[in-house]
Amino acid sequence: MIPESLESLAAAGAGALVQAAGSDAWTRVSGQVARWMGRGDPQAERFELERLRAGASRILTAEGDERVMIRQEAVWQERMLRVAEALGDADRHRATDELQALVEAWGMSPAGTTTVTSRDTNTAAGDGSVSVQNVQGGVHIGFPTVPDPSQG
Repeated sequence: MIPESLESLAAAGAGALVQAAGSDAWTRVSGQVARWMGRGDPQAERFELERLRAGASRILTAEGDERVMIRQEAVWQERMLRVAEALGDADRHRATDELQALVEAWGMSPAGTTTVTSRDTNTAAGDGSVSVQNVQGGVHIGFPTVPDPSQG
C-alpha cells in the first residue's frame, strides 16, 4: 500500500513536470525524475526520460489545452506511484525521502494541490485563508501590527 504522503509527493512531482514542460527547467526536472524512476538502472532511466519527453511533447503540441495537461499530470503521477509500489518497504521509504527532497528543491508543495490552467482564473480567500498564485518563501496569517501613533 502506498502511503498518502507518497501520493502527495507524486502529485507535486507530476505538477512540477507539467509546469516545467517547454521551460528552461525541463532538462533539470525531467532528468531528476527519470533518475528517481530509474532507481539506479541506466537503461530504465533512459526509458523513463523518453516517456517524459513524449509527455512533454503532447503538452506542447496541445497549445494550452487544459485537458491534455491535466491528463499528462495524472499519467506522470500514476507512473511515479507504480515505480514506488514495486519497491520493498526500505527502498520505498528511501525513494519517498528522495522524492521529498526533489519536490522541495523545485519549490513545490507536496501537501497542497497543483492546478494547471491555461486561461484566466479568479480566486478568493476568506475566513483566515490565503489565495495566491505563487509564493517564494512563507506566508503568515495573523493580525497586522498596530502602527506607532507617530505614523498616523
